[in-house]
Amino acid sequence: MGWAGIQNGELLALAVKEFDVMVTMDQGIEHQQNLAERRLVVILLQGKSNRLEDTIGFVEQIERLLRTPVSPGRLYRLASSE
Repeated sequence: MGWAGIQNGELLALAVKEFDVMVTMDQGIEHQQNLAERRLVVILLQGKSNRLEDTIGFVEQIERLLRTPVSPGRLYRLASSE
């Protein structure tokens, strides 16, 4: 999307315009940004690393979460089982 290098509040502002859900591994996001003001569901992955082999296991958890009622402006944490 040409968003390389865009960070923090600017990234969230762009995401809100294009998406309903944002998945991140930024552990500080809830302390750095006021997510309640954003019309965006934020899913925080808490895994070993951001490498594909460490994050692919989250796909089922994300799908399961998104089949339940989720609320924009709220952060949802998913932890790896390892």
